Amino acid sequence: MDRLDQRQQNAPRLSEPELVRYAAITAELHHRDHVQSLALVIDPPSHLTAVLGPVPERLDARERWQQTAERIERYRDHHEITDPERALGENPQDLRQRSDWRQLRHEIQHHRESITREPHRGRELEL
Repeated sequence: MDRLDQRQQNAPRLSEPELVRYAAITAELHHRDHVQSLALVIDPPSHLTAVLGPVPERLDARERWQQTAERIERYRDHHEITDPERALGENPQDLRQRSDWRQLRHEIQHHRESITREPHRGRELEL
């Protein structure tokens, strides 16, 4: 028996009302994520526009901006970053957080490079 089979065997069995409730909760959480994601684009916080620039008008560029902004916000939530000016906060001491921090800095840099390839951009961004 492999690990997946073992986990499935040990997983609690849910009744139909529990499954319905689980589905409703999952749908609500997805809806909240969607609303929060839209809010980032409609009224982006200054810590995001400082590193990502303004929300692009072109759909493909806006989607890339939004994905990076969502990653930054998840990082901030997960690591309890509250710095209103710096998107990623201080250089972390914790090794796991530092790994996340470096990966996200790399993603932000990639985003910036893609912006500079777009002819209508030219503003200097701060990290």
